[in-house]
Amino acid sequence: MTIRSDATRLRIPQRDARELRAVVARQGQVLLDTDMNGQAETLLSRIEHEALDIMGSPGRLVVPAGTTAFAVTLVGAPAVPTIGVGDAYLDGWRIENSAACKLAEQPHPFTGTMPTSAALVLKALVRHIDPVEDINLADAALGDAQASGRSLNDWRVFPLTPAIVNANCSTLMSDGAWLEMVEPSTGKLAFIKKGGGASIDPCSLTPGGGYTRLENLLYRVEVHGGTAVQPTADGPRFGIAGLQLKLSRRNASLMVGVTAVNGARIEVTPPSLDPRNWFAPGSYAEIVSVHDDLDAALALASERLFQIASVTDDSVTLVEPVPGAVAATGIVAGKNWFLRLWDAIPAGTNGALVGAALAAFDSGGADSTVIDLGDGLTIQLTGGASARFRRGDYWTCAVRADGSIAWDIGSLATVAQTPHGPLTRYAPLAMVGSATVEDCRIPLATLTDRALLYRGGDGQSVPLANATGLVKLPATLRVAVMRGATPVTGARVKWEFLGPSGNRGELDDNGTLRSIDFEQSTRSDGLAELAWSIDPDAPDDIHQVQASLVGPSGSATPPIIFSARFHADGDHGGCSTFVIEEGSDWVETLRFIDYDEDVAICFQRGNFSTSLFVELNGRGNVRMSGAGDGTRIIARKGEAALTFDGFASVTLHNLRVETVDTPHEPTPPKSDLEANEEISDHKRHRKGTITIRNTAVVDVSDMTLRCGGDVSSGRTCLTIAGNPEIPARLVRVLRNRLLTGYLQDGILVTDCVSTTVAQNELVAIGRGSKLNDNRLIHSKAWAKAVAHALVRQVRPADRELRIVDDDRRVLLFGDFQAEFVSSLPQSEWETLLRDNPLTGGMTPAAISTHVESLARRAADHQTSATPTLRRFTALSRKRSASLSDGAREEALLGALLPGGIAVGAKVAEKPRPGRRPRGAAGPLKVEGDRLVYGSVAINLDTPVALSDWQALFADERVYSLNSDPDDAGDFESRLMSVAYVMATDNRLRARHRNIAGWFEANATPRAAAARQGITCGGGVLGEVIVDDNRIEGFLQGVHVGVSAEDDETRTAQNVRVSGNAIHLRPPSEVHKTSSGLFAGNIETLRIERNLLRRAEDAPHSIYPFGIRVHGYLGHFVIVAQNRIEAARIGIRIHSIESIPDKLYGDYLWLAAENLVRGVTPSNAVHADQPTRKRDNVPS
Repeated sequence: MTIRSDATRLRIPQRDARELRAVVARQGQVLLDTDMNGQAETLLSRIEHEALDIMGSPGRLVVPAGTTAFAVTLVGAPAVPTIGVGDAYLDGWRIENSAACKLAEQPHPFTGTMPTSAALVLKALVRHIDPVEDINLADAALGDAQASGRSLNDWRVFPLTPAIVNANCSTLMSDGAWLEMVEPSTGKLAFIKKGGGASIDPCSLTPGGGYTRLENLLYRVEVHGGTAVQPTADGPRFGIAGLQLKLSRRNASLMVGVTAVNGARIEVTPPSLDPRNWFAPGSYAEIVSVHDDLDAALALASERLFQIASVTDDSVTLVEPVPGAVAATGIVAGKNWFLRLWDAIPAGTNGALVGAALAAFDSGGADSTVIDLGDGLTIQLTGGASARFRRGDYWTCAVRADGSIAWDIGSLATVAQTPHGPLTRYAPLAMVGSATVEDCRIPLATLTDRALLYRGGDGQSVPLANATGLVKLPATLRVAVMRGATPVTGARVKWEFLGPSGNRGELDDNGTLRSIDFEQSTRSDGLAELAWSIDPDAPDDIHQVQASLVGPSGSATPPIIFSARFHADGDHGGCSTFVIEEGSDWVETLRFIDYDEDVAICFQRGNFSTSLFVELNGRGNVRMSGAGDGTRIIARKGEAALTFDGFASVTLHNLRVETVDTPHEPTPPKSDLEANEEISDHKRHRKGTITIRNTAVVDVSDMTLRCGGDVSSGRTCLTIAGNPEIPARLVRVLRNRLLTGYLQDGILVTDCVSTTVAQNELVAIGRGSKLNDNRLIHSKAWAKAVAHALVRQVRPADRELRIVDDDRRVLLFGDFQAEFVSSLPQSEWETLLRDNPLTGGMTPAAISTHVESLARRAADHQTSATPTLRRFTALSRKRSASLSDGAREEALLGALLPGGIAVGAKVAEKPRPGRRPRGAAGPLKVEGDRLVYGSVAINLDTPVALSDWQALFADERVYSLNSDPDDAGDFESRLMSVAYVMATDNRLRARHRNIAGWFEANATPRAAAARQGITCGGGVLGEVIVDDNRIEGFLQGVHVGVSAEDDETRTAQNVRVSGNAIHLRPPSEVHKTSSGLFAGNIETLRIERNLLRRAEDAPHSIYPFGIRVHGYLGHFVIVAQNRIEAARIGIRIHSIESIPDKLYGDYLWLAAENLVRGVTPSNAVHADQPTRKRDNVPS
């Protein structure tokens, strides 16, 4: 059972939050059990924290490399998961499996039905074992004296069905079902001393109150059950309402084994030694199994807690509420079943008896009522409706005969504590399908393992022409044997010929020619090196040599295979291979290569840095590779380390390529209006650390790319740019790690027929010293963001404000105005009216008829005046192509005017006061909720007080108006100018405390944040797949959409965004974007199984939308099974074209089974017709 020993106390609240080093005994002082246990816990904590720091991978099961410890295999037919034997480590705990076993045969069996596809989860906790459970712990020489117990890291494996379909080891720990299962209990409990009652005898002292017994005891309150409010794979979670608690005054330490069961009478061992600490009528006995702590479902399957009717020294008779209740628990005589003693909670005003539901939670309140435990003690639960508990949660409190208790005194919110135990940990073992297993364990090499590493020589080719005899390859074959970073001298490396058969070639071992397999010793630098000559009698074969490490560790490190071949001479003859070594002039080598031929380039292990611009141009196929992170290409200047242009194909893998932070010079503070003219950013082509342009086929895999940060967005880690006229044919970006600099983008792909971006990790990295706070907040881009946050919206205050949605249109006709809903933009309607004015009498009927005529004129594609209108009508006609001519015209009219036309009196402009002569500007004034300057009054949406703006305009350092603003637009421009100056001038902010406080809270840069994670765009997109990526610390996670400046409406053809884990982090609170995931202008769209949430260090960042689908949308749109947090509206689906209701049957637009946290049901999904909504939460 979880720690329940008869201890003096289990916890000692200490003033210093740091971990103590050791228990220090002193002569002549008392040594308690608490001290000995504390010393063991201190030592264990030190060892376990050290193990975790060394091994890493918190929350994962770490196993020695090459072992079967807790490895899951499928055995038999039908296949049954089997758990391998061995030791493993979970957050520093050593977890042991002494024998291979099936799920139903493990120490704590799982006997339920195994799902066809599920994750296998390891649950571990610390369990107490005493001589009642293991009689070998008791020494017969001590007779009836009780012996000490032991603690054990116990475990159990069981299945979990992830919330996301096709989850894998990399996504499981961010899955909703996993997070709900591992979330610690959040409900709290407090022990409270009762106050002493007032004395009624004037000659007696007032009682002091508090604990009243004359014994020093350790109270324990434990969760027994309750009303399930949240199911998980590891048993339900309970709320405060209906929670069932158990009480023991001796830490529930009295437990006896079951030797016989006769109905309600249970014979037990060992017999009673002390009648004062024994089962007694009126108290409670719990039937417990050795499996209960690790299998909550088993413990909750039937009621196990019974009141005691009578007892003897070796038997206990229980009160059965119904006949057979004891037998229903499954209790049998044997080593796995026990009885445990619990005390009764005294009946009081709340009627809270042990085992009875504590229906003491006031609906809508935060706390339970006070529960009287007797003995001058009470308890109270807190946490509100969101509080969660699990079976077995417990609290202990040491109480002493002097009336004191080991619990803080204060308000309930201050002293209430989350459960003290049990300490539980979880780790994923494997993802299991019907015939497949994905291993989620983390292998760990030992510190002294030797490793065989590649150092160069693979993939060479030599010309075949004029070859007479063996042909020597230009580069030697090199491997190294290392122990960590230390070369191993004298290690034996075995070289073997693998093929082709009969053409073995020749190896040159320092002048000794060998044509047979042999062993070679490594030098003092750990290297084994030799030259290789291949046989031209096998011109079309692949020649191969294998190097392997000999010795005890040989089986733990894989061999290295070298390949070579011949190629024919000629302009396009075969593939030329170039091996680039550390220390060489590698940039000059790359520039020398003829890229009109097919080329393979291999970078050896080492650092390759340059301050030059490296751009490669050619028409061939180029393949570039290296030794993973061991090969580092570093561009010290510029945005791109390597640029490829015009190739037939580019394949990059196993390289680390970096650019560094290169911030632009900060913009100096401005003191007049001209500052506002510098707000707009210079638009430039975004280059990546790797930039690939005008290339038909691109494959970038298993790379590490780092792009430097900047004060504004302008670069990426990876840019792949096609051409709208000749788009890229195939782009694959797989399994890469992208370390994205401050404010920059991760992956940018434009103009491609088929794009796959999958299984990549994109992480926003921290800022270097070059990008300090001062440099950032003085940049133009940062000042622009601050200015827009301060000047959110400006409205003329001298006109009546009409609040309309995005699709409301207004046309003016003399003293009348017509209002209607249309997806055609307002500017297009105004153009139509200007070109086709109403003639004749202006009556409401005539105006309504004229608006309809404008709509019909707009439907005529040939006479449509503007590119926007031509795109709109062309797409509408395409959608209604299946209808007759008359029905098509009516459908198009319905798309332009889906509702009626309301004609009424024009909203009159209020008279303005007389204008002052220019040059006689008056002061800025605040009149109620308006800002007034001269004759212009506005309503301003701003996060600071209007009086702060008044003070800014009065500050001579900012601005001196020499004339009134002409209108609200002019006024807004001046406000933006002042805001820009304030954002870039530290001394100005220092003089305005309120604004300085707002700036400090909202505009201070975060340590790490990037802009867009994955972007697919341009003018041409065919099929796009964005799957199973982890995106951490970006302002926006995924952005997919096409656009063009010509008249033609362009849409992506088939887009899938699925299984991505997106953790959003804006650079500051003033940086905004509409959504965490965006898709626009798409024919066929699937957005499924994505997680969108805030990063942990951006707790207050709220997005307008979680997922936003916008633009011209095709017949198929599915948004399903997503989990969304940190958005005011979870999902927004909006077509800029209204779909006629006659065509609804041709469309499948669906938003289903999405979970949106923190919103009302009405804000879970906002979607245009004909979207169907199903099973979204909240609903």
